[in-house]
Amino acid sequence: MRRFFVIGLIVLMAFDTATQIGFKFAAMEAAPAAFDAGWLGRLLVEKWIYLAVLGYLGAFVTWMTLLRRAPVGPAFAASHLEIVSVLLISVLFLGESLSRPQVLGSLLILCGIGLLTPGKERERDEKVERRRWRELPPTAGLPLRWRDFIPMRGEGLDFETALARFLNIPAVQVECSGTACLLIALETLKRLSARRTVVVPAYTCPLVPMAIARAGLRVRLCDTRKDRFDFDTDALSAACDSDTLCIVPTHLGGAVADLVPVLEIARRVGAYVVEDAAQSLGATWQGRPVGTIGEIGFYSLARGKGLTLYEGGVLVMRDESLRRALAETAGGLIPVRPLFEGFRLIQLVGYRLGYHPAVLRLTYGFPLRYWLRKGDPVRAVGDAFHRDIPL
Repeated sequence: MRRFFVIGLIVLMAFDTATQIGFKFAAMEAAPAAFDAGWLGRLLVEKWIYLAVLGYLGAFVTWMTLLRRAPVGPAFAASHLEIVSVLLISVLFLGESLSRPQVLGSLLILCGIGLLTPGKERERDEKVERRRWRELPPTAGLPLRWRDFIPMRGEGLDFETALARFLNIPAVQVECSGTACLLIALETLKRLSARRTVVVPAYTCPLVPMAIARAGLRVRLCDTRKDRFDFDTDALSAACDSDTLCIVPTHLGGAVADLVPVLEIARRVGAYVVEDAAQSLGATWQGRPVGTIGEIGFYSLARGKGLTLYEGGVLVMRDESLRRALAETAGGLIPVRPLFEGFRLIQLVGYRLGYHPAVLRLTYGFPLRYWLRKGDPVRAVGDAFHRDIPL
């Protein structure tokens, strides 16, 4: 920082000195000052005035760069050093004399720069302070860029087509949330079968059993394997029977579940497989994208996910008749709300501005610590869910 500050100070002084000398010589050549059109014309044809303008522009750029990298105090003090340099040039080359106030002012400027120049300890303290104001994001979501808001143009470049191509499936269905996707899937399967039990891992997102209850179905919890998030095979076999509508294996946090026993047991009892890949878009199982192995799968596009619309979800399926049934269910279940979609767009812009280590302290860190001090860990991590699932 010291080297940067010293070099920046010298460059700033050079530009500022050129500016002041340019103005001084231009005024001398255009004298006497009359403040009329004739005097202004004489001033504008003087070459010195353009030296002053160029010097001013260079000083402005240098000053802005110093403010970005150096502390404000030293940068501000350095911006006045040209007063000393112009006085020296005036005395040495123009034969002007110095007054006591000019000498005193020059000494005070030099003392101020010396006192405010950052030392190593101050630099270290400033780095620590900057780190204190930076916050790591709670998840590894990719930050948005402004160009992500520009619609893709060209044949086959709309979002749904591009995502279907990425997943190597015929089509996808974008909905308002991952939970809404699960609810649409359950309502669709409920119409196709008289079975009413849904088997889920005992450790899963609370929105999963909430969606099952919203669909009027029964939740059956199944124990998970030791040190894993996916089903214990023996427990899953015991949990499934003739009333099992579907099994919901969960690829939690990108940890891909073992689908071999799930597919075998589902086939044996005649149940559907609905993959919860809300947190695993892009992960694969045996070379195939998770979410595309069972009859139905879904992903979440909520904030913090690798791919986000701030809030949203994606339904995937391979069977064409099932795709039509899911689309029909969504048409009757999900209302069209343009104002709500506009509000989501505003939230997405806010997410773009706030999902940055320098800003997350305000948008995430402060609320987190506030609720922890209040003894409310649920609100602190943002997992306070309402019974009413927004659609």
